[in-house]
Amino acid sequence: MRPEQLYAIVAERFRTATEDETIRQVLEIVSVEWDTIRQRSATAEDAEACRLAMLLAVKLNLPTVPVWKARAMSRYVAIGWQEGVGALLLSEALSVLARVNDDYSAGRHLDRVRPSAEALAILDELSHFTSQPGTTIKLGPGSPSPDLVARFMHENRGFLLLVADRLPDARDSFLRALAIAESPRGRLKCELWLTATEYLQHVDEGCSVDSYSAKTLTLRTQAHELNCLDLADTASFNASEMRKRSRHLLPYAIV
Repeated sequence: MRPEQLYAIVAERFRTATEDETIRQVLEIVSVEWDTIRQRSATAEDAEACRLAMLLAVKLNLPTVPVWKARAMSRYVAIGWQEGVGALLLSEALSVLARVNDDYSAGRHLDRVRPSAEALAILDELSHFTSQPGTTIKLGPGSPSPDLVARFMHENRGFLLLVADRLPDARDSFLRALAIAESPRGRLKCELWLTATEYLQHVDEGCSVDSYSAKTLTLRTQAHELNCLDLADTASFNASEMRKRSRHLLPYAIV
């Protein structure tokens, strides 16, 4: 399979793969093609296919996560795609967070995740990959670019600040991410994070929080319209928890 064909298939299915079996099917496609990828010169499409395979392996907590990460990294470096390297640094921050949380043995909900100052320190290094115009390599709306890395940096910084219970700081980070969001999916994620953060700021104050569950359900509809099924599923769960005034929310991130 040619690099552009493989990337098109993996990128399309990555956006809609939510069930474990579907994720395994996408990973199998890349795995079957690995010998061909290995034998040809590095391309942007193969680098991205490996990065997406890494993220899918994360969802299933597979031991192949660092393997796909190394495969993506070597190709990003070979073609000089520095924003791809920045995207992988983000994955390193989330790997550190997972280790701090014993691979989320207590659960992946926001009220169970323990904060990590080390993960925050890694995110700070993403700022070096956000200068315009970058390397100008662009495969699609989800491929690494200065804007995407900048949004990743602020969005995930907001996530880490949120689990550290630094809610005003988290809200500021999500607002920064929203201001530079480079895609409809990116904007939607930031809106969902902002709604969750504002809900958590007010749920313990005794005031009504019905508007936050309603806003989350509206955003869930938008997620379905964009075919972002992972965000839609998380939004459905969180809206239900908000109606119970619970802090047991799920993150809008791969953890």
